[in-house]
Formats: sequence, structure tokens, C-alpha cells
Amino acid sequence: AISQSLVLEALQLHNIKSPWTVFEDFGGPLSTLQGALRAVGTGTVSINGSEAELVVSDPSTKAHLCYGESGYFAISAAGLCVFEARVKMPTALSDAGSNYHVNIGLQGSASTDDAPFALGGMGFYYNHSVNSGNWVCYTSNSSTPDTDNSSVAAVADTYTTFKITVASGTVSYYIDGVLVASSTNVPVDDPDNLMRMLTGIRADAALATGSTLIVDYLYLEIFGE
Repeated sequence: AISQSLVLEALQLHNIKSPWTVFEDFGGPLSTLQGALRAVGTGTVSINGSEAELVVSDPSTKAHLCYGESGYFAISAAGLCVFEARVKMPTALSDAGSNYHVNIGLQGSASTDDAPFALGGMGFYYNHSVNSGNWVCYTSNSSTPDTDNSSVAAVADTYTTFKITVASGTVSYYIDGVLVASSTNVPVDDPDNLMRMLTGIRADAALATGSTLIVDYLYLEIFGE
């Protein structure tokens, strides 16, 4: 079978406007994620038939979902991109005693899982000690990222829809349908700006209580130029 990354590459090379789409609702085989379930330490990622559960129960552990474990994708400067994820936060928010980080978005290929939007990526970030516990939007074009602090607080034990769009040279960030930030620092198509979907939770050195991040679905659509 032809991989989706090769299909996307063909669309870009031939300037075809037809979209390339990934939709994962965890109701069947993880074909679109290519089995890219990543856990570090005692972190776990499990699928229960309708959602993914990402669990960190000990300090310095991680649990991530990502598309494109070895094959990243790219967008062009004139291209269009839509990313969306519906995610339920843990039952208790991060604090000094149980400190964790949540990342939702498109990871740059030069970035680490701990800082996935630092080099050529774009996404939402949460930690209680940053921006008063409100969501932060990061956008990076292979350099120091734009940091846009939203005024939307993370809400425990509640589903939230996160959306990122790229159009006309602008990255726009939405939370539950409301525009919360935008940037023109678009991670455009070059070897340093390849990306993949990544949603994950990372426990810090202090984690007194285990935390579970639930992902209802992941969606990505990319159009050629």
C-alpha cells in the first residue's frame, strides 16, 4: 500500500489542491496513527474502543500519541492546514505537588517530545506555573517560537476542542470554537520544518497523584498550494 506521507508528497510536488486527511477516533485499528503510541517509564497509552487514555502515574514519565513515527509531513507557505483534537483534561489540574505538562498540536521534527513546538511546530501547551494556568499557543518556524498567552484556563475533567488553522500565512488557534491567538511565524515547507501530530502528557519530577489525559479524536487536513 502507498503510505499517506508519499501521497502528501505527490500532492505537493504536482501542485494538487485535493486535501490529505487523517482522522482517528480510536474506534478501530490505528491505521492512521501507524501504531505510534509512545510511553516513557511507567507511562501508558491504551485504547478502549472509543478514546485513547494517556496515563502518567509516576514522576518523570510520559505518554504520547503521535502520527508519523518515522514519516513527517510538511506544509507550504501557500498551503492550507487544519488540525483539531478533542481532549479531556485529568480530574485534577497540575500543581506544585502533582506537576505535569500537556501538549496538543503539530510537533516540529527538530523538537523534542518535552518541547514539541520549540523548533518548527505549532500547538497548545498547559502547565499550572505558566500563564497562570491558562493555555499557551506556540508557533515556531525553525527558531525561537512566538509565544501567545491565551486567557482561557484549563478545566479539569472536561472535554475541550482545540483547533489550529493555517491560511494566508497566518496560524490561528481556537479553543472550543473561539479564536484565542494568531501568529504569522508559519512553519513552512523546508527540511527543518517537517511536522507530525502529537498529543501528550508529561509528568515532572514531582507527581504525587497519577494523571490521565483522554483523547476523543484527532483530525488533520492539509491542502496543496
